[in-house]
Amino acid sequence: MGKRNDNRRPRRAVSAVVTTAALVAAVTVIAPRLVPGDKLAARVAEAVAAATGAEVTVGSAHLTLLGGPGLQVTDARVVRQGQYDVALDRADISLAVLPLARRQLVVDGARARGRTAHVSWRGQSLALSTFDVKASGLNYALPKLDAAARGAGVAAGPLLPADLKGSLSVTLAHGAWSSFAVDDLALQASLKQGIVTVRSLACRTAGGDVSATGSWNPGPAGAAAAVDGVIRLAGVDAAALLRPWAPEVATQLDARVSGDARLACTLGDAATIRATLAGDGRLHAARGTLRTGPWLAEAKPYLGSRQDLVDIRFDQLRHVFRVGNGSYQLDTLAIRGPDTNWDLQGALGFDGSADLAVHLCLPPDFVPNLGSMTMYAMALRDAERRVNLDITVRGPLADPMVGLDFVAMSKRLAKPRGAAG
Repeated sequence: MGKRNDNRRPRRAVSAVVTTAALVAAVTVIAPRLVPGDKLAARVAEAVAAATGAEVTVGSAHLTLLGGPGLQVTDARVVRQGQYDVALDRADISLAVLPLARRQLVVDGARARGRTAHVSWRGQSLALSTFDVKASGLNYALPKLDAAARGAGVAAGPLLPADLKGSLSVTLAHGAWSSFAVDDLALQASLKQGIVTVRSLACRTAGGDVSATGSWNPGPAGAAAAVDGVIRLAGVDAAALLRPWAPEVATQLDARVSGDARLACTLGDAATIRATLAGDGRLHAARGTLRTGPWLAEAKPYLGSRQDLVDIRFDQLRHVFRVGNGSYQLDTLAIRGPDTNWDLQGALGFDGSADLAVHLCLPPDFVPNLGSMTMYAMALRDAERRVNLDITVRGPLADPMVGLDFVAMSKRLAKPRGAAG
């Protein structure tokens, strides 16, 4: 009896292998027939178009079985007029098994990879290189199309369908949006009810590190998208950050800033973002230069032999700000340097206007050339023999009106020498 059982075991093993091979062969033959290969690319394009309201073209598509049923799509393009234009070299889509028998495509996950991609959205251009986008846990059923609906066109739906949910991860070697560029980006996010919640984002930009959390709400069809989040900076070039919002300041500032901010805005062109941008934050920097010559040209005669003071060299910068109603509010901007100390408060409008109150502490024993007011300036010396001036800067930032604030200086003069403020 023992020998008979021993002889049957190899036969059972061979039978199992043969049965498995037969099942694989059967699935390989049957699966393509569920969705015929020659029509698959058109079916995928129609289904995605019905789900998104976009124009979709697919170069080729075929079913894959290794690792579970799925689709591999190449040379795909998704265009939604006036919102985005995405070209993909390759996308791999994993499908739920049971719905295939009902000729329905239910997407469990997706992955898009490529060397380059371009998105044109709301008048802005986004260029990507060496990217890898993964989505999982989607369980999203692409709509069935009857014969009458095919080719008839679909109405524009939301950018992200409300019933789409799951997890999203993105890695990107390089990306550029308008004049802003990032490198080595990694993002983890979740999708639910048409909103993308960013759990973590990290990248390199302008020579420093940026991290963020927040949300992106594309909104219903035809509506403006909104973003809201917290951004953290470490050693980022200040000029690169300011260039899209305050180019007049960006060209005159050499510094690397760190800090954090909570910001929200409606996405669109630069004017829309400026008009809707709101938030607050804190920044700090060490060792930099702010060239104030373009704004304080009228103050140069006061500097006499110390014309170099028009360039503010600093060892420490601390800044608390708010953004809203189309302006950048300086709650405090304290600059401490080897030559001068500056304290600024006021507002810079995104329209290029300025309304600033400036307190300037000059180098020890230096007296500005104020003509008949020179003796008055000498009376404004503090305990360290430094003249303290109060200045107003108002009007267009490119050519502002600069003047002495005698009211503020008189209040300072009335205080005991060495008193704060």
